[in-house]
Amino acid sequence: MSPVLPLHLILQVADRRHDLVTDLLVAALAAPAPELERRAIRDPHRDRPGKAGAPRQRRLLRYDLLVSREARLTRASRLSPAWPRIAYTAFFAVWLPAYWLHYGPPSFLWLCNAANFLILIGLWTESRLLMSWQVVGLLTIEVGWIADLAARLALGWHPIGGTEYMFDAAKPLGIRVLSLYHACLPPLLLWSVQRLGYDRRAIWWQCAMTWLLLPIGYFWFQDRNLNMVHAPFHRPLVRLPEQVWFASCFVLYPLVLYWPVHQLLMRWQRSRGPAVDSTSRCDRSRPG
Repeated sequence: MSPVLPLHLILQVADRRHDLVTDLLVAALAAPAPELERRAIRDPHRDRPGKAGAPRQRRLLRYDLLVSREARLTRASRLSPAWPRIAYTAFFAVWLPAYWLHYGPPSFLWLCNAANFLILIGLWTESRLLMSWQVVGLLTIEVGWIADLAARLALGWHPIGGTEYMFDAAKPLGIRVLSLYHACLPPLLLWSVQRLGYDRRAIWWQCAMTWLLLPIGYFWFQDRNLNMVHAPFHRPLVRLPEQVWFASCFVLYPLVLYWPVHQLLMRWQRSRGPAVDSTSRCDRSRPG
């Protein structure tokens, strides 16, 4: 008998060794991927034992499961480093009781204050929808807040309004310092959307939240002017009836505050090319 092994025997041994290595890699990555993440590969010979294509198809299927499992493990850390979420959690632990004691629970009906709860959840769950929702709802508002504060510091007057309380000596200094979170939210939100991607459903969720909070502030808390439902920036209305202003808020807020940000983020998302699945473990659904 020839000492040289036949070629087909060598190929069979190599194929079995490759299968063994693949099995070990899949086992090392813990449980297999869920059914929704298994991209089944059609094998025309799976019902025909003895055909040469079956071993290779099984090998490709194992490799596909391996890649899918690796994607699940890596996307869990999209919001890294972890210090922004830890710092925000520490801020939230101080901000919540301080605002509760000074302003009372109705203060959390402001869109900016209510957003803090959703941001905290979104940071820890790495939810693309929640973070996109907040950046659409807050970016224009917070940029205006920063511009008004900067103008007051540099020029001595408020071109927009809304930050007068920051210079009210009657308010505790600690409360005013905590209000500086308005200046920190834009970079935090843009960073999170840059890492997770933008969810186009965000604008509809923000509109729904706005249309829910506006009538609550108008009918139940008439002395607080929550979300500017009685007058813009606490300035009295001269020619426009209050009811007309309140009704116009349902249209002006989405068109002026949310829609431009939504369009900019949609263009940015398209410029990135084919989106990588960065959906978090708690936000499995893909944007439509």
